[in-house]
Amino acid sequence: LLDADLDQVLQGLQGPMEPSLVIRFGYQILQALDFMHKKQLVHHDIKTLNIMICGFTGKMSPENLKAQLPTCLAKIIDVGMCKKYDQSVGFAIESKFHGGTRIYNCPEKTPGQSYDPYKSDSYSVGMVLVELLLGMGWLKSKMK
Repeated sequence: LLDADLDQVLQGLQGPMEPSLVIRFGYQILQALDFMHKKQLVHHDIKTLNIMICGFTGKMSPENLKAQLPTCLAKIIDVGMCKKYDQSVGFAIESKFHGGTRIYNCPEKTPGQSYDPYKSDSYSVGMVLVELLLGMGWLKSKMK
């Protein structure tokens, strides 16, 4: 079995992902994020490179990917920026750094602004799903 990040999968597909697969992987990603958030952990860097798609075999050709992706699993990886937050203290924190990857960050996650780190992770998942629906490079082209 092979594993690849969502960036590699989108490159292999050479276009947008089928909406049914976006729903499937989106659900899996949100389940993993919900698990983390219930443990009071915030990822801070959800993006296509940090979501692993596990369980396919063979080449990363569009035909092979389209045939096998319905049986694959999405997993969140790279917890290097992950932090624990005590929800009883409150959600709003002040950003002192440009944590994460800018094109996936919520707009209020800029130095000096207060933001909810849990909602910020959810926003990043939304940006990943938009990129899957529109195809590789759409978000990156908006940042030029």
